[in-house]
Amino acid sequence: MGDGSAYKNRRNYVIAFRTTSDEYAELITKAIKAVCPRLRTHRYEHNLTRRLPNGIIRTDRMIDIRFDSKIIWKIVTDNKKNYVWNVPPILTTDESILGFLAGLYDAEGFVIINKKRPCCSYIGIGFKERVNCEKVKELLSRFNIKSIVTRRSKGHYETWITNKKSKKIFKTLIGFRLSEKRKKLNMICD
Repeated sequence: MGDGSAYKNRRNYVIAFRTTSDEYAELITKAIKAVCPRLRTHRYEHNLTRRLPNGIIRTDRMIDIRFDSKIIWKIVTDNKKNYVWNVPPILTTDESILGFLAGLYDAEGFVIINKKRPCCSYIGIGFKERVNCEKVKELLSRFNIKSIVTRRSKGHYETWITNKKSKKIFKTLIGFRLSEKRKKLNMICD
């Protein structure tokens, strides 16, 4: 759905998000405004041409959302070194952890639908580092959501929720805010 970054230039501490989805860009902007109402966000739209792994060259309309905040920059950069992140220590309640998981799944999560064998459909999330998948698994287990960690390819790991009961708990407690993902989740939970 999108990608994010945090960087520091000469004058500012910048948090940036890039996506092709208007819906996702709007969710990011609303979330920023909910946390920091006085913070100004900047929206930029542009075309980006890239070569996909299968060799196809594609041009997409990209939306960049950026804002400056030293406090948020510190929280983000202090809790992510290389490709390994930590749960920010300010997240201490179940509600805040569920919100954190919802944000992770909105950004990095997906639903795989197996039409031939519906029982094999699953909710997943992927990262470059196995330790991140283990952290997600641990957080999910706090809410009785059973999951497994698997290696998909060299340098890519995923946490899968395959259990029917766990998928329903996920839908109730975490879910997806993006309509495309929410639609797929409803299909595998009904």
